[in-house]
Amino acid sequence: MSFSRVILGSAQFAGGYGIANDQIKFNINEIYEILDYSLDIGINKIDTANAYENAEFILGNFGANQFRIITKIPKKDKVSISYPEWMEKKLEESLNRLKLETIYCLHLHSPEDLLTLEGESIILKLEELKHNRLIKKIGFSVYNSKQLKDLLNVMKPDIVQVPVNVFDQRLIKDGTLGALKDMKIKIHIRSIFLQGLMLMEAKERPEYFDKWKDLFDKWDQWNNHKLKNKINSCLNFSMNLENVSNIIIGVDSLQQLKELYGNEIINDFLLPDDLCTEDEDLLDPRRWQI
Repeated sequence: MSFSRVILGSAQFAGGYGIANDQIKFNINEIYEILDYSLDIGINKIDTANAYENAEFILGNFGANQFRIITKIPKKDKVSISYPEWMEKKLEESLNRLKLETIYCLHLHSPEDLLTLEGESIILKLEELKHNRLIKKIGFSVYNSKQLKDLLNVMKPDIVQVPVNVFDQRLIKDGTLGALKDMKIKIHIRSIFLQGLMLMEAKERPEYFDKWKDLFDKWDQWNNHKLKNKINSCLNFSMNLENVSNIIIGVDSLQQLKELYGNEIINDFLLPDDLCTEDEDLLDPRRWQI
């Protein structure tokens, strides 16, 4: 089985990421082993960010040119320079750390900046960067369809990165993913394990999530079978989304990546209809009170 649709997330390389990893710190040699193994199993893209300074340095020292690199520009600090200048400065920092002359895709992590007074100049700068071959693709990293709809009114990106998982099927059910495919915009999905929350046992979940006990109970019961497990269910759900180009997956160890690769991918994988919700207090980790 090839993992060619998988994009390796690198947030964990920069430090703890997700609710379930307990701030795991990587050994540099293990990161190199993860990157080598990724190449062996067909992974050719890595998702990183300017804010993940350590991750970009590590990728640059390993040989980032072996992958298609996707990075993100952070929200602009309160500095005197304009947003286009800020964006170009941050891209230059990332290219230097990655030891690259061009990257596959540049995401705006706060693309709503396109809706401000500087929006037109930001778009012109992005097009200039693409014309000059510093970037190959322009992307938006968004959280919901409302945010995306507003952005599409001012610019059509090459790639959109959105959260989709078993619990969070909002962009599937409201037709957003189908519409993006019709527009020939590539879709990359993230948070397929909801930052590890969906893999945790009931006793491990913080009390904050008790208000969704019924949903978690259904999820636990669905996976309480010798032929099923939570990782496999999340992975199969994601891999069977026909409108999705790529799936971003972060790992906490080389062993975890090997286990992921060892999962059987089942065509036409089906889940019960009542395993999803539209409650943003659960679906959006920025709103978690833990």
